[in-house]
Amino acid sequence: MRRIGRVFQFVGPAVGAALAGLACCAPGLAGFFSSVVFAVVGVGGLYFLAAFEIPLAFLAAGAALLACRQAPGRLAKLGSGLLAAVAFLTGLTRLLWDLDSELVMALPPVYLFFVERQTLLAPAATFALVTGLAGSLRTAAAAVRQARRRQGLTPGASPRKEALR
Repeated sequence: MRRIGRVFQFVGPAVGAALAGLACCAPGLAGFFSSVVFAVVGVGGLYFLAAFEIPLAFLAAGAALLACRQAPGRLAKLGSGLLAAVAFLTGLTRLLWDLDSELVMALPPVYLFFVERQTLLAPAATFALVTGLAGSLRTAAAAVRQARRRQGLTPGASPRKEALR
């Protein structure tokens, strides 16, 4: 089950970054992601992302939520949880816009989030990816330390000196 969590740990940020790439004129990370996403998927891919933004946002939220449950550390849980919340709100506001755009425009906080959804999704996806990688690297480093302890090697001791004893 841990391996599935690790897969979802990277699916959520990848989909979130792709959706953040829809913001062609946004500042910061979203503007960077727009160039990268366009270079990778082209015009047809951007049309696909725009057409299926709602289900993809909910997919990113679900993947991030599963990754949050399986995350190895608190920081990785925080990153995945933040991405799950932002991706869910992105899908929800986009769905509300499709159903009744006047309702979204009548509520200033909802409208502000709707307008800036990709700009907010970009740092959340990046934070989830970085914390997920850091958690995985930390787990791998702990496994290496444990393996060295089992072999009788202590930090700073070389295997050659141990063999001479």
